[in-house]
Formats: sequence, structure tokens, C-alpha cells
Amino acid sequence: MTVTVYSLDATVTSIIPTGVTVVPKNLSQWISIDQGSASNPTERTIISQYGDGYKQIAEDGVNARISKWDLVFVPLQDGVPVGTQYKTDMFNFIAAVGTNIWFYWTPLGETTPKKWLRVKDTFKPTPLNASTWQVAFSVEQYFGN
Repeated sequence: MTVTVYSLDATVTSIIPTGVTVVPKNLSQWISIDQGSASNPTERTIISQYGDGYKQIAEDGVNARISKWDLVFVPLQDGVPVGTQYKTDMFNFIAAVGTNIWFYWTPLGETTPKKWLRVKDTFKPTPLNASTWQVAFSVEQYFGN
């Protein structure tokens, strides 16, 4: 069985199930995340407030804490190495995963890759000059298969 697995980092190969042949689309070899990236975790809770002032709070489900990141990538040039970064490859990655195909990425400061989805309407390619672009988009942790 061949599966295309998209990844923003190189550590993904250690978590692929046995018996699955992977065609990785690893972006870490040429994409660096900029210092302007930020984490925005959310926590889902259920709250019941009673008339006598008593309140109960509980986590909403097994995966109640969802990590979200606003990712900003260093300036990218089309076909011209800036370090080893290319705008076309990043744009192709965004087109391939869209907002419905999950991919692996290891968040900054962590060691285990997680599944992520790109958040709808967050892709922001910004031209810095005629040939250099800054690319930003948001991702949300994904718990599905």
C-alpha cells in the first residue's frame, strides 16, 4: 500500500505504521519557520452554572486541548536558493494539502510530530519585492485518521 504523507519536518518516518510504504513530501529540508510564528492553544470545556452560585467545569472530550499555530516562513524566492528555500515548493505544498489533508509537523520546542490541518482562509503569501515572498498560514492540531 502506498500512501502520500505530507510533512513539515523530517522526524515523521519513525511514526508511520508497519506495512505502509510512504511517499514523503518533506519540507524541512528547505523551509525554516520564522521567529514571528506563535502558538494559540485552545481548551474546550463544559460549564454548568447553577442558581445557587455553584459551578461545575469539565474538559469537553478526550482531546479537549487543541494546539493552534500561526506559522510564518522566512522569505522564499522562486527557483533561487535562499539558504535552500523555494517559494514554488511551499505553494505546491499548500495546494496539495488544502484545508482537508492532514500533514505532520513537530511544533517548536517539541520532539514528537503531530498531525495538523491548515486553517481555512489563513494562507497569506506576501511579496516583499519582485522575487521574494513571505508565506504565512495557520494550522490546527488534527486527531483523526
